[in-house]
Parts: sequence; structure tokens; C-alpha cells
Amino acid sequence: MSETALETTGFVVASNVPIRILHVDDDDAFLKVAKQCLELNVDIQVETTRSVEEALKMLKKRTFDVIVSDYVMFEKDGLEFLRELRASGNMVPFILFTGKGGEDVVLKAFNLGAFKYINKNGAPNAVYKGLAACVRQAAELAKSHETLVKAVVDQKKQEKMLQESQQKLLALFCGNPGAVVFLDKDFRITDINHSFTALFGHKLENIKGKIIADVVVPKGLEEELEVIREKILEGSVGCATIRKRNDGSLFNASMSGGPITVNGEVAGFFMVYMDISDVVTVQDELSKALSKVELLSEKIDVMNRFNRQDVKNKLALVQGNLCLAREKCKVSPELEIYLRNAEDIITNITNLLDFAKTEK
Repeated sequence: MSETALETTGFVVASNVPIRILHVDDDDAFLKVAKQCLELNVDIQVETTRSVEEALKMLKKRTFDVIVSDYVMFEKDGLEFLRELRASGNMVPFILFTGKGGEDVVLKAFNLGAFKYINKNGAPNAVYKGLAACVRQAAELAKSHETLVKAVVDQKKQEKMLQESQQKLLALFCGNPGAVVFLDKDFRITDINHSFTALFGHKLENIKGKIIADVVVPKGLEEELEVIREKILEGSVGCATIRKRNDGSLFNASMSGGPITVNGEVAGFFMVYMDISDVVTVQDELSKALSKVELLSEKIDVMNRFNRQDVKNKLALVQGNLCLAREKCKVSPELEIYLRNAEDIITNITNLLDFAKTEK
């Protein structure tokens, strides 16, 4: 049938996306006619069944956008069908399409959650045009409801995720062993944790709104402060520095921090401080110990050089005396053997001393 023919019968081509209808009626001939009339609208697709039980089975296997049902049927009527659907949680729009039933039936249908009641008696053109319009309205309303439900579910998920993030942040903030302070864009204190109070001796009510530098940075570190402010605007920053407590005492501190961004814009900053005085003390003691070891090593080296030279001098003296013995005394062949053995021993000792010096 052409689009012009459709217009003359009063049916409208509303969409290329078919609306899936399940039509339940115990009159097989009526189902066939109704299906053909409704499907003159190319945006409507109809499946039919003659019983409520069969309809319930079909609904378990696939989904439909709208259910159209007769009221008076064998075994179970339309109201019983609707009651079972709603009891099972199925909220598909339900249109009661019947020629029987008075106002009490209509009232019961609406109380059970029916979308509309349409009398099947009347001029077919008007009846099916009205039914098609009602189907579209029900399907559109269902989509809107589905969208709204999805939006609500998504919002609840986001709220849950936000709540979980807030709980994690709160746990990290309160239970952090580091002294944490939150600052606004002007570096004014907005919040501190218990570790901050324990380390610096400040309570929030006494320092809230004050610039952090005025509270914890000792005089003489103005240049360092400017460098930190410049770097923290670009990202995370960390350094070892000196900070002051509420009582004016100074201590070695490690400081790390970064910007807090909201929707891509810097909303404030956070900083975390740790007392590293013990670490610095250990490092100083270690440096002193290493210096002493180096000095001792140098002294040992000097002594080793002195001892080697002293021994070599003594050996040279022995060699000199051996030479004098040959020149001034009559040396028998047997004695010469002993003198040469002594010279060989002296040579070996000298070589060992030179080898030890080279190995070092």
C-alpha cells in the first residue's frame, strides 16, 4: 500500500523504528484483522496470542513495548493478566482493548495500572487510528520513563561513588600520619588534620583563614617560599626544608603538596608535612662517621707508606753490611753461599713491599 493510500485510510507513518506490540485476544479472526489494521502503520509491529498463559510465556522470552489485551477471555481475563504482570514487576504499558465491560471494569483496570481503555466497537478507521495513536503515546511515555529511571539510577550510582570517594578522602585525611593542611586559592588555611595539630601545635580555630606561610614558615625562607608557590601552581611539589611550631621551635621537615582541581580549575591546594629531624640527625652522624673513617684511612695509608719505607731502609742497611763483609773480610766459598742466600731473602722482601704498595 502506498503512502497516499495510508493517508486516505487515516493511518500515519510515524517512524522507521517499529513499536513492538503483543496483542492478546481469544478471537483468532479478530486478532488477524486487528494485526493487519495496526500494521498499516509501518512503525507498528504486532505479535498475537489467544491466551494469557501463552502471553506470559512469550514475555519471558522477548520484550514488547506495549501490550494490548481483551477483557473477557477463556481461562483468565484481561484484568487477571494485568494483575499478574504488575505483581511480577512487569511495567510494560497495558491497553485494555475490549467491547465488554462497564465503568467498574475501567476503574479496576486503571487501579491495576492500565495505561488506557479503548472500546473496540465502532468505525474501524477511527478505532484503529485511535489505538495506534494510543500505542505511540504509551511507547513514548515508556521510553521517557525508562530514560528517567536510567537517569535516576545513574545519579544514584554517581552519588554512591561520590560518597565512597568522600569517605576514602576523609579516612586518608583523618588517619594520615602526615600533617595535612588544605588551603584555598590564596593559600589560606581551610582545614587541618589531627597530625597537623600534633606536629605544629596549632588548632584549626586559631589558624583558619590565615596564610600558611605566616603560620609555619620561619623568617629567612622567603625565596624558597616563592619557588614553592610557583611550582605548586604547575603541579605536585616536594622538598626538605625547615618549619616552625606554635612555640617557635624549628625542626627539619619534608614538605609535599599539589593543587586541588575542580572542573579543570584550581580550587585550592593541599600540603603534607613530616618531621624528619631524626633522619637528618642520623645523616649528620653518618657523615661525621664517614669523615672519621676517611681520615683514619688516610692515617693508615701514611703509616703503611712509612713502615714500608722504614723496612726498605733497614734492608738497604743489611745489604750494605753484606757488601762490606765481602770487601774487608776473607770470604770462603762456603760463606759466600750464605751471603747470597741472605741477599736473595732481602730481594724477596723488597719485592713483596713493592707488590703490596701496587695492590693498594
